[in-house]
Amino acid sequence: MPGRGAIVVALATHACITTSIGARMPAIRDQTGLDAPQLGLALGAYALALLLGTRLAGPLVDRFGSRDMVRVGIPVLCLTLIPIGLVSDLVTLAACLVLLGLMSGGLDVAMNAYAVELEQRLGRPILSGIHAAWSAGMLAAAALAWLAVVAGLPPLAHFTALGITLALLSPLALSRLEDMRPTATAQDSATRIDRRALLAPVLTLGAIGFASFVAEGSIIDWGTIYLQDVGGIAPNVAVLAYLANSLGMLTSRLVGDRLVTITGPVALVRWAGVALGLALACVIARPEPIVGFVAYAVMGFAIGPIFPTALSAAGNRGVGQTMVVGWVVSLAYLGSVAGPVAIGLTAGSVGLRWAFLVPMALAFGLALLAPFVRGAASGQRALTSVAELPPR
Repeated sequence: MPGRGAIVVALATHACITTSIGARMPAIRDQTGLDAPQLGLALGAYALALLLGTRLAGPLVDRFGSRDMVRVGIPVLCLTLIPIGLVSDLVTLAACLVLLGLMSGGLDVAMNAYAVELEQRLGRPILSGIHAAWSAGMLAAAALAWLAVVAGLPPLAHFTALGITLALLSPLALSRLEDMRPTATAQDSATRIDRRALLAPVLTLGAIGFASFVAEGSIIDWGTIYLQDVGGIAPNVAVLAYLANSLGMLTSRLVGDRLVTITGPVALVRWAGVALGLALACVIARPEPIVGFVAYAVMGFAIGPIFPTALSAAGNRGVGQTMVVGWVVSLAYLGSVAGPVAIGLTAGSVGLRWAFLVPMALAFGLALLAPFVRGAASGQRALTSVAELPPR
């Protein structure tokens, strides 16, 4: 289907723009003169805007369709990166991040709504593979950031060149997006939805997305700063570890659809959470170049399939699936709100090193929540309550 290639380009462009900020965060921090708590507040404003964007997107998707939202929104998102290179203080940084966050969150819902419908039309797991495009965009962002750091380019020059280039090129591929209207819309309108019955899947799958986004955001927003400030690692080496994280996530998502078919969604999420927690424990214990490089790669590999699997479980619920998908995306983004703020404020009290205990604890919690992704593609019927958990 031509729409599959087009949505792959959309996710890759989205990731390349949004994760470029994290890769250049040390330079932005130095440019603005912010300390860790202040930077955490700015990132928290960005994450709140992401969350708000996900909630505003639903009515827009229903009215205009996911295709038109993605076609128009992606080029605009590219241009919103440029003003971030001009920021000079907390207020201007927060304002620019809020604008970027609103666009990014809304587009994430539109892109995922399109991808879920595409998976259902094809009748096989494809979400992990499609989200590999997002990881590829993150990898490209990390590579370009490393080149910019080595070349001594300030964020403004880096962001301007990247934003304008992708804003001009992306519409060529996005024109191949097909019209995707959620198949569940007519069914949901004709069937009375029991919102109480949807509460358990929304909360459990949303909690899985929340924990994975906290861990992912910890690396995207604080990963390079952590290695520089705590480990004393040179900026160009720290960016390479960020690159390793991106490569690990890309690799896991490329094979994620096959893995979920072989192991089942529950086992995949369970062991991914364990691996993620252990990798975070290693980098907390020894924030050294080699340990950081390997741990960041493992973290990327572990994080990669978690959210696509939870999203697939949400999208395969039948009646009410549109509502569940929307709320799972929003609750996942809530992790982007809590993560940077919690790490920034905790770092101000006990140091950045110990602040990384927050995502580590949530990573191990994923192992306990894993049974709730059983309804993902290639899995069995989704669990609907804690009472249905299998015996230990």
